[in-house]
Amino acid sequence: MCGIAGIFGKLANKNNISKMLCEIVHRGPDNTGYSLNDNVTLGATRLSIIDLSNDGNMPMKDKSDNFEIIFNGEIYNFKEIKEKFNIKNKSKTDTEIILELYKIKKEKCLEHLNGIFAFVILDKRKKTLFCARDRLGIKPFYFYNDNDNFIFSSEIKPILAAKENYNYDENYILNYFNTGQYNFNKNTFFKNIFQLDPGHFLIKSKTEFKI
Repeated sequence: MCGIAGIFGKLANKNNISKMLCEIVHRGPDNTGYSLNDNVTLGATRLSIIDLSNDGNMPMKDKSDNFEIIFNGEIYNFKEIKEKFNIKNKSKTDTEIILELYKIKKEKCLEHLNGIFAFVILDKRKKTLFCARDRLGIKPFYFYNDNDNFIFSSEIKPILAAKENYNYDENYILNYFNTGQYNFNKNTFFKNIFQLDPGHFLIKSKTEFKI
């Protein structure tokens, strides 16, 4: 289990990403890292499993330094993907395979991934984020979006830490008390904080927010 977090917008700075990562350090005690790219910051807390070396730390960049990934999960068929697409990788991680596969197939990379995952890939030239979640929704992905900021994480607490002011969703809370269910749709206990649906992806840029 790892933790991912990030901000696209006015709140993207070292202080806010640090606060977010503090809230999910329990998800990845082996390493904590972040990057700052103009108005985008990505961060991750890593639980080392496949490749224990520093080559597996995140955010992970490709050789061109244009693409960057943070990832939580496990890709069961990453060795088969490496062979099929003749991917040359530095680390032994499935993280790097996802990144290189995305460069080849873009959104269609999801058709080749067998596993449980939530990941975000930054394209620095296009200034876009590609965010995706596995088909069964095993790995969590929460996000907040308004005109100024897109904030995401593996948990809700980091989003609250970055945004600071928030409102509860009274209708959702009422439904919870009436039904005892708290995970029956994309909504959460907080207004404007949602879950990305299982098997879905979203794209965020300065001018676009598409699910």
